[in-house]
Amino acid sequence: MPLPNIATTLLAYDGSPASVRAFDQALAWAAARKGVIMGAIVIQPGEAGISPAAQAELAEDFDEQISGLAGVAMLESGPLEQTLRTLINREQSDLVILGTNGRRHGGRKGVGSLTAHLLKDPPATPILVVPADLPEGGLLQPRPGGATAAAVVCGDATDLLVCSFALSAVQPFGGKVLLLPVGPSGAEAIGRLREALAQVAGSASPSLQVAAPSADVRGALAAALAQGAGLVSVRSDAADLAALEATLAHGGISVLRVPTKSVDLATVVPYVAMRTRWER
Repeated sequence: MPLPNIATTLLAYDGSPASVRAFDQALAWAAARKGVIMGAIVIQPGEAGISPAAQAELAEDFDEQISGLAGVAMLESGPLEQTLRTLINREQSDLVILGTNGRRHGGRKGVGSLTAHLLKDPPATPILVVPADLPEGGLLQPRPGGATAAAVVCGDATDLLVCSFALSAVQPFGGKVLLLPVGPSGAEAIGRLREALAQVAGSASPSLQVAAPSADVRGALAAALAQGAGLVSVRSDAADLAALEATLAHGGISVLRVPTKSVDLATVVPYVAMRTRWER
């Protein structure tokens, strides 16, 4: 298996500070990979959301921001979550990027209703959740003494995909990847994962670090924060919403939720010579 090809991103954009910071990250990813950004700008029924006039202004702003990059503003109308899920299924992008302001209705810390619903019932496409208070430079900048991206290792057949997405996120920037084993099974998988990731990435493989094993996924997410990771990759059914909200509430870290999909480590070897489109 080659590294995941993150060539196209679907961004939910409404001009809010949270979506603007998510847009910043989408631009950085697209610039590094010569990829395509699809901006979903949705008018909701009733008084919710943005107006048709605001939609047109946002589309113009989107076009200005992606100057020099490939992208398209998709002007849609309908219930926000339903419309976004339809776009995800229709467009088959490699990644969905959502912003979150870190607040739920009533002011309690959380990820917002749309993001919460998509995290609880995730689509088949990986979701990157970007907090509005992400520091300047975002998840792509190496942190002194810490990893750029972290991956939760549970010791099962999904680990390689989870780790490969973390590796794919940082490879164009020469960042580091921190492996976060969970329990004895996660610790036992580290050796095999190291070998498989080195083969998948080839000569461009970044530095791999290994954290001490955590008792559970919550502990692994806490370790990602403690190590200064800018992104943590975790499979879709490994962490509940509360654990993800607690991680995002700290600010400065984004969560990449990867769909559950088994990848046999033995299938990696035949694909060592393959490279994704953005590496060419």
